Amino acid sequence: MKSIEEIIIRSLEYEYSLDLYHNMKQDKYPFIFRPYGRLVKTKIGRTLCLIQSLFALFVSPALFLCRSMLIRYKLSDEMNSGIIYFISSEKARSILCQNMLKSKGISLSPDYGKKASLSFAMLLTYISILFKFFKRFYQSPWYFKSCLLIMEMMAVYEEIDALKVKKIIMTNQLDRWAMLLSLIAKEKDVEIELYQHGVVTGDYKPDIKLPILNKLYCYNKYESDFFSHYIVDKIKNIDYIVPTLNLYPVDGNCNVLLVGVGSRILIDLEYEAAAKLSKIDGTRLFFKPHPVLVKTFDYSQLKKLNLSMVATGAFPKVDILIHLGSTLALEYKNSIPEVIIYEFIDQEGLHKTVSNLKKLLS
Repeated sequence: MKSIEEIIIRSLEYEYSLDLYHNMKQDKYPFIFRPYGRLVKTKIGRTLCLIQSLFALFVSPALFLCRSMLIRYKLSDEMNSGIIYFISSEKARSILCQNMLKSKGISLSPDYGKKASLSFAMLLTYISILFKFFKRFYQSPWYFKSCLLIMEMMAVYEEIDALKVKKIIMTNQLDRWAMLLSLIAKEKDVEIELYQHGVVTGDYKPDIKLPILNKLYCYNKYESDFFSHYIVDKIKNIDYIVPTLNLYPVDGNCNVLLVGVGSRILIDLEYEAAAKLSKIDGTRLFFKPHPVLVKTFDYSQLKKLNLSMVATGAFPKVDILIHLGSTLALEYKNSIPEVIIYEFIDQEGLHKTVSNLKKLLS
């Protein structure tokens, strides 16, 4: 049986491997999770990392006294039915509201309710994790910033244990929460269900798998096969998400939707794609910004182009969808089987997509 120390360190290692993958994939910056999860190759760099890590190691125990300030997650006031909905983002809430949240259960989210607590009795466990974590990551700047994540993970673990949870429902699949909750489910013999959040198919395959899912809800067999082969060790049941897109008809002979991605790093590529696509004769272009950025990023420059912005909640019934990696593309394909899908993630892919679209229209 795994201890809480082993569970939390393994969960952080799971996320760290994805950070490293994106650092190696993109020479400058990773576009998801934390940009400081990178390898340090120089002797000076490793020395600085060691100094930072030692500082974090000895200062972090004092932070335990103000741990409530570092814990974001809160428990809603619903009656405990033995079900926990783990909601780590607005998109996660949207997915679960569409599919499941009519059922009784407690939501564990950063939004509202009673803050998850971490008892003072866990101080020694926290210090033990810090030292074990230090042995693994002391030469990475990832260590010293990730120390602050540990208390929150411990609080979630403690609350789930105290509530005698029978089922956990989540949308996390490739981050520390996915591994943490899956390990808790296995160790405590708790059911766990996952609703797919984001495309998983691609060249990234985790070094370690989530131990178990009692049920996986995903968009198609291609995605479910990828989950089975590369992401989860044991999936007991698989079901496919029923399309729920609210589509509205639009005028035009060739309607094109460009779907934004939730990364500031790729904003310039999105802008370039919108500029090029808006100039193609015979098309009407729509742009759907990612919900993560729509509230914080200024899209005024994009609005000057010959396109229509799409609000959250309803979507145009288009002929062609172009994206940079989005489950919205899968939802469209499930809702409109005849829709043509193009995907790109770099300049070369964008050039090829624009060329293919022009050929299609000629």
